[in-house]
Amino acid sequence: MRRVPVRWAALAILLSLQAQLSGCSDPPSAPEAPRELMPVDNPFGPDDPLWSEQPHRDRPSTMLAHPDGERIIVALTGPENDPGREVAIVDAETLATERRIEVGPGPMGLALHPDGRFLVVTNRFARYASVVDLDEGRVVAEVDVPYYTEAVAFSPDGRLAVLANRWKDSLLRWEVEVTEGRFEAKVLDPLRTSTDSVGLPVPANPRRVVFTPDGTRLLVTSETEMALTMVDVERWTAVAVYEPNSPVIDAVIADDFIYVLHVGSGSNHPPDDGFDGDHDGAPGDNTANVGFQDVQNEIDVLALSDLERMHRYTSDSICCKDYRDVDPDRPEAGEELAPVDAWPRERAAFMPARSTWTVAGAMPERAVLVRRADGGAALAVVFGGSSEVQTFDIDAASGALTPRETAETGLYATGFGAIDAVATRDGHRLVVLDRLSETLTALDLTGPTSAEAQTGVVGDVSGGEFPATDVELGEAFNTVTAAFTVDGDQTCVTCHREGTPIAKAVSMPLLETPTWGVRLIMSYRQAYDSRPWFVEAGMGEENFFPVINEFARKENFCCEQSDTRVWSLYPSRAECVDDDTLEGCEHVLECLTNPPPECAERAYGVPALTRDQHFRDAARRVLGRDESFGDALFAERVGPDGNIVRRPIRLGFDGITRALGTFLLARPRALPNPNAAFPAANVSRGAAIFASTEAGCNGCHPLPVTSTAFPTAVTDAPGPITFPYLVTPIRDPWGNDVDRVNPAFLGTFPTSRQNEGGLRIGVAQIRGAWDRTRFLHHGAARSLREVLATPGHAALRDGERALNERDGQPNTHGGISHLSVSDFDALVAFLETL
Repeated sequence: MRRVPVRWAALAILLSLQAQLSGCSDPPSAPEAPRELMPVDNPFGPDDPLWSEQPHRDRPSTMLAHPDGERIIVALTGPENDPGREVAIVDAETLATERRIEVGPGPMGLALHPDGRFLVVTNRFARYASVVDLDEGRVVAEVDVPYYTEAVAFSPDGRLAVLANRWKDSLLRWEVEVTEGRFEAKVLDPLRTSTDSVGLPVPANPRRVVFTPDGTRLLVTSETEMALTMVDVERWTAVAVYEPNSPVIDAVIADDFIYVLHVGSGSNHPPDDGFDGDHDGAPGDNTANVGFQDVQNEIDVLALSDLERMHRYTSDSICCKDYRDVDPDRPEAGEELAPVDAWPRERAAFMPARSTWTVAGAMPERAVLVRRADGGAALAVVFGGSSEVQTFDIDAASGALTPRETAETGLYATGFGAIDAVATRDGHRLVVLDRLSETLTALDLTGPTSAEAQTGVVGDVSGGEFPATDVELGEAFNTVTAAFTVDGDQTCVTCHREGTPIAKAVSMPLLETPTWGVRLIMSYRQAYDSRPWFVEAGMGEENFFPVINEFARKENFCCEQSDTRVWSLYPSRAECVDDDTLEGCEHVLECLTNPPPECAERAYGVPALTRDQHFRDAARRVLGRDESFGDALFAERVGPDGNIVRRPIRLGFDGITRALGTFLLARPRALPNPNAAFPAANVSRGAAIFASTEAGCNGCHPLPVTSTAFPTAVTDAPGPITFPYLVTPIRDPWGNDVDRVNPAFLGTFPTSRQNEGGLRIGVAQIRGAWDRTRFLHHGAARSLREVLATPGHAALRDGERALNERDGQPNTHGGISHLSVSDFDALVAFLETL
C-alpha cells in the first residue's frame, strides 16, 4: 500500500531544525526519506496584478515506439509544480490515445525491455521507478532509485539496465531477469544516505543514455556540463569524453559513427582577441560571429571508436543575415560598422567551410535514424526552437551528412515545442512529440514537406489549444524564439535549458569590456521572488531589453535609422526637421512609405522596416495573433460610456518582452529539493552557522528567498546593495576589471548603479544551488565549496580552488576561515537543502 507523500519544503525543514539549535547538537539519525517529493508551492497567485487562471497541461516530454509497430508510449511529465503521474499508450497509426497508465510523479525516462512486455518508467520526483506490464496495463513492480533518476536504457540482451541520475550526477545499474512473465531487478548501486556518492560519476545532469549495438559501451549526454561521455560497461569506467563547449542535447549511433546535437561552441567573444571562451589555449572563442550571433545549431559526427570529431555541420544562417555577421564574400564590410560592432577583415578566416552550412532549423532536440525511400540510412533532426524537422542522408563510409531539405525548400512543420520523435513504418514515417502543443505530429518522410501532417492530441487541451493565455504566449516565445530573431538561429532555451543555466560563462553585450569580460547565465527557476534579475539588479519582468535586443538589433530594420551603412549617407532626423528641403529628407521623414533605395539593396537584415513590425509579423505567423489575450497583459482605456475597459496589448517588441516576463513569473519552475527531503545529519549545525553573525551569510542571503531581491509577497529583503565584487574579478592583461557594465546598460535601467565603489548587486539566491554546477557572477566556482572556501582552508579537496577572497584578502564572501572542517561541511550541507 502506497504511503501518502510528506511535504519537505526547505523553509519547513529549517523551522523544524531550529528547535534543536540550542546546543547545536545533531539528531541521532536522519529521518527516513519520503517516497515522493512534493512540488514547491507557486507564490504567483491571485494577489498579483498579472495573475490569471491558467489551463492544466500534461506537458509530455519523452516517447518511445513499441517494436510491434502498433503502439507509441508517451510520458506525461507535467510542469514542475503540478507533475503528471501517467504514461499514455497511443495507437501508432491513428495517433489516438488508447489508455493511460498511472505511474509515479513526473515520469520522464522510458525504456522497453527487449521482450517487449515490460516498460520501465523513471519518475523524476520519486525514489522508485515503475515497472509496467504492458500486457496487463498496470504497474507490477517498483524498484528503488534515488530522486531525479531521469533516464534509463537496457543493454541489447536485456540483462542490464543503466539509469542516469540528476541529483547525484551519476549512472546506476540494475541486473535484470525476466522469466515466466515476471520482471526482477537487482539494484547494484543503492543509495544509503543523502550524502553518499552512488554509482559511476559523470558530468552534471546526465540526460540520455545510449548503448552501443554490441552492448559493450554506452554514451551519456550532459546538457548542463556540455559533455558526451563514453563508458566501458564491463569495466564500469569512463573511457572517453567529448566536450564541444556547448550543451550536448542528444546522440545517436549509426554504424561506426555518433551524431551529436548541440548549439555551438561560441561564447560571444571575438574569435581572435580577449578571453579564451572555448578553453583551447588561444584568445577568443574560435567562432567567426560576434555577440549572440555565436549561437548556432550544430551536428557533430564522431568516430564511435574514440569520439574523435570527423565532421561538423552548422547553421545555414551562420553569416550574412544580421548586419554584424561576418561575410566571407565582403570581409571589408565589417570595417564599415560603428566602432562598437566593427570587426577586422581577417575574422573571415574563422568561418567554417560553406559546404558545412547545412543545418536549417533552430534548437536541435532529438536525432532519430530513419530510412530514405530507397532504403538507405538517413538522420531526422527535430528542432524545438523553430518547430521543424530536417532530414539528412548518411554516407555509411565517411559518416558525412547531406541535407535533403534546406531553408529554401522548406522543412517539415511540427507543433509547438517539438522535443522527441520515433520512427515508424520501417523508418519512413516520423512521429514527433510536441511538448507545448500537447500533440503528436506524424510526418511522411517520403512525401513533400508541404504535405498536410497527421496530428493527434496526447496531452490536455481542454483549456484550449496552446497558446491560450498571455502566460502561454510568453512560454511559446521562450521556446519557439527563432522566428522572432533576425537570422532564425537563437532561442531563449538555447542557454536556459529547462530554466537551468548551462555551465558556460559568456560575453554579454551589457559589459563595459565584452572582449574580456564574462557573465554566468541566469537561472530562470524561482524568478518570481528574486527580482530584479541578473547580478546587475536592473532587469525585471517588464524590461530585460539587452537580452531580446540581441535577437533583433535595430540596425537590421531600415526605418529604425540605426544602420550606419545606409543612414550615414543622409541628414539626421533633427536636421530634416529643421530643414525638410535637404537632399534625402523625404526618406528620413517618410521612411515607412518612402524608404531609401539602399534599404532594398542590403544583403542583410529583414524585410520589415521597423523592429516592432517584425515582431508583430512573427507573432501573427507563429502564434496566430499579434495582440495579447488580455487576461494578464492589457491596457486600460476609458470607454464610450465613461467606464474603464481593458484592451489587449500589441505583440511588438515590448509586448513580447512583457509576455515572456509574465511567463517567468507565473511558471517559477522550482524543483523540490531532495536534500531537504532526505537531510544529512549535520544540517542543523549548518543552519546555526548560516544564521550566525560571525559567518554573516543571512545578512546578504536572507531566508527564505536567500537573495536581496526587492520586497515581494514572500520576502522583506532589503533590496540590492552596492559594493565591489566579493571575489577577485576577471581582469584583462593590463589589470583592469573587465566585468563592469557599460553606460548604455546603466542608461536603460535606472535602478542600476555603478560607481568607483562598485556595482549595485542583486545578491544571487542560494535556493536551488543543489542543482547547479557553476557559481558567482563569472561562473568561476564549480561548487558551493569553492564559493565558501578561503585560501588554504583545510576543507578544500583535491583540485578545488578557494574563491572566498578578493586579491588575496580572505573572508570577503562571509566569515568562513575560522570554521573547522566539520563545521564547513555542515554549512555546505545546509545550503544544499535550500
